[in-house]
Amino acid sequence: MRLPRLSSFELMWDDFMHAAFDVGVPMEQMERCVATLRARLEEKFAQQRHLFFGHLGDGNLHVLSGPYADETGLLDVEALVYETVCEAGGCISAEHGIGVVKRSFLGLTRSDAELDLMRKLKSALDPANILNGGRVIP
Repeated sequence: MRLPRLSSFELMWDDFMHAAFDVGVPMEQMERCVATLRARLEEKFAQQRHLFFGHLGDGNLHVLSGPYADETGLLDVEALVYETVCEAGGCISAEHGIGVVKRSFLGLTRSDAELDLMRKLKSALDPANILNGGRVIP
């Protein structure tokens, strides 16, 4: 019997507040990072379901966690996931960019010098600051 292929979201629930992550982890740290993250999530968010998947061969890890009753739970799980990934030498966005949602966490994986370089590049490429001014680069 062949089972239907389900998307990762169908494996969770419909219409619920969940946290979704697209993070990068160095390959040599992937197994330890996933084990640590799984243990921390199960300890602090025991009532939620946590799924780990992705294209791990190039260091991209996707995590779904939920359901959460309100945004407070989402903010708490975000901090836990990003801190754990940073401890492993990873980054808070593997392939989908930072955007405004992850902006407050950018300093976790980028040094002051790197952030300064980002500002200088943005200024050089967009001197009038008309391309999403103030949206991502702090």
